[in-house]
Amino acid sequence: MKMGNLQEDKKLKLEFAGLIVLVIIVAGICAFYVKNLERNTKAETNRYLGEVSSQVANVINDRLDAVFHSMEIMAISCANMESLEQQLGYLKIVQDKTPGELLGIVDLNGRLQLSNGGSADLSGVQAVQKALAGTEALSGCISSPADGSDIFLYCVPMLGGNGVAGAVVASASAAHFRELLNVESFNQEGYTQIVDANGAFIIDSQNKNAVKNPKNLFQTLEQQCRLDRGYTVAGLQSKIEGGMPGVLYYRTEEGRHKVMNGQPLAREGWYLLSVVPTKETEEQWNSFILLAVAINISIVLLFAGLTYFLIQTQKKNRIRLETIAFVDPVTGGMNRTSFEMEAQELIGKAEADTYALISLDIQKFKLINDAFGSAMGNKTLKYVHDVIKRHLTPGEIVSRISADTYDVLMKNRPQEEFQNWLKELVEEINSFNGELTDKYFLPIYAGVYVIREKGLHMITMQDRANVARKNNKQINETKLYSCVFYSDMERVRMIREKEITNRMQTALENREFVVYLQPKMDIENNTVSGAEALVRWQDPEKGLLQPGEFIPVFEKNGFIVKVDLFVFEEVCRLLRRWIDQGITPIPISVNLSRVHLKNPDFLDQFRKIYERYQIPPQLLEIELTETVVFENLEFLIHVIEQIHEMGFRCSLDDFGSGYSSLNMLKDVPVDV
Repeated sequence: MKMGNLQEDKKLKLEFAGLIVLVIIVAGICAFYVKNLERNTKAETNRYLGEVSSQVANVINDRLDAVFHSMEIMAISCANMESLEQQLGYLKIVQDKTPGELLGIVDLNGRLQLSNGGSADLSGVQAVQKALAGTEALSGCISSPADGSDIFLYCVPMLGGNGVAGAVVASASAAHFRELLNVESFNQEGYTQIVDANGAFIIDSQNKNAVKNPKNLFQTLEQQCRLDRGYTVAGLQSKIEGGMPGVLYYRTEEGRHKVMNGQPLAREGWYLLSVVPTKETEEQWNSFILLAVAINISIVLLFAGLTYFLIQTQKKNRIRLETIAFVDPVTGGMNRTSFEMEAQELIGKAEADTYALISLDIQKFKLINDAFGSAMGNKTLKYVHDVIKRHLTPGEIVSRISADTYDVLMKNRPQEEFQNWLKELVEEINSFNGELTDKYFLPIYAGVYVIREKGLHMITMQDRANVARKNNKQINETKLYSCVFYSDMERVRMIREKEITNRMQTALENREFVVYLQPKMDIENNTVSGAEALVRWQDPEKGLLQPGEFIPVFEKNGFIVKVDLFVFEEVCRLLRRWIDQGITPIPISVNLSRVHLKNPDFLDQFRKIYERYQIPPQLLEIELTETVVFENLEFLIHVIEQIHEMGFRCSLDDFGSGYSSLNMLKDVPVDV
């Protein structure tokens, strides 16, 4: 009996030992899979967050490159101008198109002259000094010399014949940079910031979870956070200094676990930091540990459960992250990031001219929010999105890009079909007004860019569609819907001509036309031997207009006759003043448009003005162009003879730029 009991005890011990071994094996396998899942989930999270951060970094880099490219063009233009006044006048024209930002010229002493008036000392701004040394630069956040707000300065050297002659600077508000960093993902729990190589914050985040008023990234991490998973501040600092992507896991003082992903930016040694809470991932890890303990009953169930859980967890993680990162929370459709990625892919796979990008805008949508509240505004935005989506065919996509603006990628079709599509779309959008007593219409304006260059960046295509839409918006303010094509700029030009025509008589009466003198140099004596009178339009709203914007319009409608007479009288008045003040006058030439030749007696008006001011006739010169010669040579010779009879000199300009020949030139009795 005792022997039996001993054998039974031995068997029980062996079974117990075997069970313990089995439990250990199962537990080890469970631990292995848990650890493997943790590592894979972490790697997947890091990879995905790296993609999101990289996309934001690419957007910022593209925007900065675009701004610097525009400023390089402005710097070249300013360098070719003779005076600071001309440079500031040119920048004022640009300034009027971007209100709210500063634009000006910095001299070699660091003194800023703003295009809209005012000046400031920027000699202490490092980016300005870099530009004056010949390198374009972007400053950190500084106080605006105009109103003290937080701004950044783009600085581009202005190269003259003797090297750097100054710099063109433009401002961008800190709020503008924060908009670029506003990543609509992770239920607004994540945020993005920019630091320099030393860890100092260039742009902090206004997100509720961000550290308020941070000074230095490294100090903040050391003082307020606890690093984990083997990451160190020194390791992150090394990544930043080396311009490499980096990851950091840490816990805040409140115990919130977060992951920080860093991406280097292309300029100024700046570094983009995207911070996201890892709460969801941690919960999944804990759930799996509990599940692993539960399936210790069977090794088969363990492996089956682990495999199934791994696949499902990764799938759910991706779905959750894609939903947060790529879905618009208002419409439930694509957000901007998702739209741009899919649109670029569709365009890349298709032939040129297959697609068109349409920018749609709900006119005066802000009134809906003001009148009915933001909740109703969001419902309206979703309603419009859903209607647009119903009007699309397979292979076409739509996204709310920002506020009340939508981008639609559609198959290309004739312009009439685009117009009909928009008409039907707007009719359905406004169909809710059918039974209402007080109707509230939603006007839709569209800009269409047919994609003929597949290699263009998505931002460029969007900008072109926006250009068409904004031209549309300025012109058709009373229509329920309207559509402008990016290539349809001839119609926009005609509207601009109409604006000029409507304003020209008032401008002449208000003396908005200004006469400038372009000197004529005697290269033998290096002296000013004469001048040519040039006209500019000083529009009180648009600033200084160049002749190429209005002279062709005036020649077409005949108003150039009045402008030429105005310029001639201004020149006579100036010469009379010089003579009266004892200043030695120089001959001045005045352009004569071919439109005058339609009136055989047109010189009588010039004679009356000339006789009124009693000026020596040799001080006046009438300048003709080649086109006048080509149109009617015989009549032109007669006109030149009359000009000589009045005592004026006569010159011919632009000869050889068209169809004239030297054989014709010998028959034209001009003086110059």
